[in-house]
Amino acid sequence: MTCQLDGLSVGIVQVEAETLGGFSAFSIVGLAGPSIQESKERVRSAMRASGIALPPGKILVNLFPADERKSGTQWDLPIAMALASAMGLVDPKRCARAAFVGELGLDGSLRPIAGVFQMVLGLVGQVEEIFLEESQARICSTIEGIRIYPVNSLVDLLRHFRGEEKILPCPHRNLVKNQGGEEDGLLDFKEMKGQDQVKKIMVLSTLGHHHLLLIGPPGNGKSMALERAGTIQPDLEGQALREVMGVRSIFTGKEEEILSTRPPLLMPHYSITRAGLVGGGSPIQPGVITRAHRGVLVLDELPLFSNECLDALRLPMDRKEISLLRNHRSRTYPSDFLLLSAMNPCPCGYYGAEDHDCACSPFQVKSYREKISQPLLDRFDMVFEVGPVDKTGKSSNKEKDSTKMREEVEEGRDRIQFMKVKEKWPPKVSPGGKALLEEISVFFHLSSRSLNKLLALAASLCILRAGEKISEEDLAEAFQYRRARYKYWEK
Repeated sequence: MTCQLDGLSVGIVQVEAETLGGFSAFSIVGLAGPSIQESKERVRSAMRASGIALPPGKILVNLFPADERKSGTQWDLPIAMALASAMGLVDPKRCARAAFVGELGLDGSLRPIAGVFQMVLGLVGQVEEIFLEESQARICSTIEGIRIYPVNSLVDLLRHFRGEEKILPCPHRNLVKNQGGEEDGLLDFKEMKGQDQVKKIMVLSTLGHHHLLLIGPPGNGKSMALERAGTIQPDLEGQALREVMGVRSIFTGKEEEILSTRPPLLMPHYSITRAGLVGGGSPIQPGVITRAHRGVLVLDELPLFSNECLDALRLPMDRKEISLLRNHRSRTYPSDFLLLSAMNPCPCGYYGAEDHDCACSPFQVKSYREKISQPLLDRFDMVFEVGPVDKTGKSSNKEKDSTKMREEVEEGRDRIQFMKVKEKWPPKVSPGGKALLEEISVFFHLSSRSLNKLLALAASLCILRAGEKISEEDLAEAFQYRRARYKYWEK
């Protein structure tokens, strides 16, 4: 038994083998892809190196269910074990509740494969034990509910099932918090001086998962703030951590990266294609937004991204997943990310700046801003204008660093969780707040989405000040963090 990774979904596959008479041949049926067809030669050489001579005549291997296309190199080990069972070398009953995943070298050694952590997660509850390459077994030993056996070679595995030399299962390992997050120490918000308001907005955005667009002239700290966004994200845990570790295992085999409890932070260049951003290709592969799942996606110089890339973000931002259809095949990938972006107010960057003259024509300015469509703008919780750096030295939060900001986020989330337990979330709006909300909604013609985002932002501000009701001041401040949209784009 083994499994097939289809996107992020895991399906059980039964591997059957039979030795027949007649001319020598080795056939694999069941919609096996080219990489599986090549496994015939790897399995033949690995078994020969392990002292096993394949019988003369035809060898037939069937992959069930036979109506689903299959690919990958994880089939080598299960095919070899199915052949060993058909030849009477191991007892088939002992393999009934076990899964085998791994690529074989020509010398019979096991080699790591991509996506094994996600595969093991999907097999929990479906099989009792699984046999993996040794280094990947160590990584997967953090998963509960399944026995994981480390295997060095095909010979060792055959000896285990013959009862000659037992392989002991990996002991369960607990994850070390913040493991793999040393890179966060290279950046810190304490290096950002004179931008207290931007720091508060970054905390607010992280606390409530509010999508953010910063706009302002070059050199005011927009990119600097976005680069440090990962340092104030709380560590992942529970289901969110398992989802992220499964996605990471598809793209990397490094233990420290897969087992890191830090949320992902992706900063793609604006030359990225639509398929690279949201996923696609043939076969369908996940994009950057899936790699940023449960983390942060940073798009600096937002108008320089292609229109098809920007518009493709609209549905994933709402649904927190993306469904892709290619060649009559559909795959759905998770994409619950926090979008943080920045842009200049015009191509030269100095529109409205006090100390620089803008060199752009009105048409250039208008065309530049129209790269950001109104439906995409509507999905940003905050559109904030970043002003000049405060050089007076009177900054009240000049000592606030990433550690302090992360603590504020964690305290805020604890308060939200407490209010949910007490059934007081979301907080109610005060009478004064309701009147202001109605006035803003009518004057600025807010859509239902914008109205909901304004209320959610005000609720986060309420939590940040440890309040229980959304006040008029919370709503007024929340609208100020969205006001730049109406300054740079028409109402």
